[in-house]
Amino acid sequence: MTESKREASVRLWRICFEDPEPFIELYFHEVFREDYTLLQYSETGEAVAHLQMLPYQLRIFGTSFSAGYISGACTHPDHRGKGIMRTMMVEALSAMYDRGDICSFLIPAETWLYDFYSRSGGYAPAFGRKQFLYRPNSIPQKFPSGYACTIGQGDYSFLSAEEHTDIRLAVQHTLGQWQTALKDFSLAGGNVAMLQDSAGKTVSQACFVPRENSLDIKLLVGDAEATFILVDHLLRSLDCDHASILAHSGSAPYGMLRILRPIPILEAFAQYHPAEGYSFAYSDPLFSQHNGTYHISKGRIVFSNNVQPENSLLPQHTPDSLVKDLFSPFPSALFLMLD
Repeated sequence: MTESKREASVRLWRICFEDPEPFIELYFHEVFREDYTLLQYSETGEAVAHLQMLPYQLRIFGTSFSAGYISGACTHPDHRGKGIMRTMMVEALSAMYDRGDICSFLIPAETWLYDFYSRSGGYAPAFGRKQFLYRPNSIPQKFPSGYACTIGQGDYSFLSAEEHTDIRLAVQHTLGQWQTALKDFSLAGGNVAMLQDSAGKTVSQACFVPRENSLDIKLLVGDAEATFILVDHLLRSLDCDHASILAHSGSAPYGMLRILRPIPILEAFAQYHPAEGYSFAYSDPLFSQHNGTYHISKGRIVFSNNVQPENSLLPQHTPDSLVKDLFSPFPSALFLMLD
């Protein structure tokens, strides 16, 4: 009997990843869709490689764009080293382009994969994060009068508003994606907490997993003062002496971006930086319709595919080098991605 796409994807996931069964059940119930799925088959008709192209929104230079998030990319151990995933990445980029995505992003599972995705797909690092160790002062921070901390209840509207403040580059989660992330935290023994001021307005929020004597904080949003009030309160309430906090880093890569359609992104850049003047030649081996010269001036761009000999004197960009030019240092971090 022939496997369905779902059955083949689950089988490969179990072989290639070490995720617990409850997470696999969550992923394939809440996230998986057949029309987001690519499978590669062997000569005998067996599915041997898999990836998902999940639809997301990225906010880039103040404008929201549709983006494809590569999730669950894997090849059966018996079929690795044959160039299968390289072929699938090209197919995935074309599929995302055809459905109208402006760009694609992913999180490499291992450090060496940054080079692989750069060479095979034109991705470049664009997001950064790292862990920070936090120990509260010996004198506890005073909990403001009228403030309240609620554990077990999150505020999606607050998260969404915070994601909109990251102007240059940020994921914008839907309510469904937020709810799925909370279910994932729950499976890991984690929870969500929010801090509200005396008017009942959320001012900080954290997703965390308690460990022995510590808190593993996977998401912390809000202004600096409010976030530390919340963390201090959680440490005291849960009898922990320190916290390991995942936070944005401008230099420690954690996630890559691939531009599919440069014009919309460059238009957003030009409007965000109206005083910028910049010209360059661009070459994309997969989407040659975008090859040519780009001139940015006074908040507008002019594109020409009529390549002239003098264009060789202009700075030369490919999809990966353009990402590096636009998003260095890394402007934001990736959180809540079921990674």
